[in-house]
Amino acid sequence: MASSRSCLRPVLSSSRQSRTICAQCSSTPRPHTLPTNHQRSSPSTSLSNRQFHASASPAISRPLQQVQQQPVPPQINTPPAGYRMNKITRPFVPVATHMRVPFAVNTSLDVLNDMYNKLLGEGGANALTDDIKWQCVTHKSFDHGLQPYNTKLAFYGRRIAYLHTTLSMIHQPVAPTPQPNAIIAGSGEPEISNDPTLKLPVIARRNPVNRVSYMSVQNHLSSTNLYGIAQASGMVPCLRWKPRNPANLTDSGVIKVAEDTIMAILGAVALQKGGDAARIIMEERILSAARTITRLTEERR
Repeated sequence: MASSRSCLRPVLSSSRQSRTICAQCSSTPRPHTLPTNHQRSSPSTSLSNRQFHASASPAISRPLQQVQQQPVPPQINTPPAGYRMNKITRPFVPVATHMRVPFAVNTSLDVLNDMYNKLLGEGGANALTDDIKWQCVTHKSFDHGLQPYNTKLAFYGRRIAYLHTTLSMIHQPVAPTPQPNAIIAGSGEPEISNDPTLKLPVIARRNPVNRVSYMSVQNHLSSTNLYGIAQASGMVPCLRWKPRNPANLTDSGVIKVAEDTIMAILGAVALQKGGDAARIIMEERILSAARTITRLTEERR
């Protein structure tokens, strides 16, 4: 065993070379020649490679502040009064561009404040915030529903309006009911009355709850009465909506839009100022005006 090791030493010592050869190169028929990918590059080639790498990464030679500097974001213009910036992009609109009829809406806050002062009384413009004031006069059809609209405020305000109308009818002082076929003083003719409460029994006639019904509440809060209030306060030019036919607002539903706007304002006042403020506005501004319009309508007939 020792003799075999001694005979192998010269072979191992003679096979060692000054450079290492990988296993792939040693298995080739010519072990003393290296492939082209193992050849040492010339000084000119290494210099050109270093120049290429230096030009390929110019950020390495720049300061760190310049490398990490981010581009300045674009400046977003301030939206007009009553608008809210939305990130929602409008989908495809089936209406052709040449068929769309433009409809101009109010964008002046001063005009809107004048309307609130006429509707709610002196200082009515300060009852709500600017965003809520714009939302109360905005219909769902405006700007494809992207702006805050008054649907939920109108629902809440209508409940409040029905409540205070009912309470007003119950607490209204009872006028002395004339007896049927009673003789009027100074004339010999009997007085004919069409009051439906005369057909009730005496006990039910004295109960003020019997004066309340769905139709009686609807008569006070009819669309005609509320639209007359909207016209008197200058609300119609302040409405933000998209009529079907801008040349004919009545057929497009301006009466319904104005009614919902009044109810939305009442609901917003109740939410921001409380139920007492809503009761005062309902009794002093809306119900009184509705009774006046009803009386004038009956006189015209």
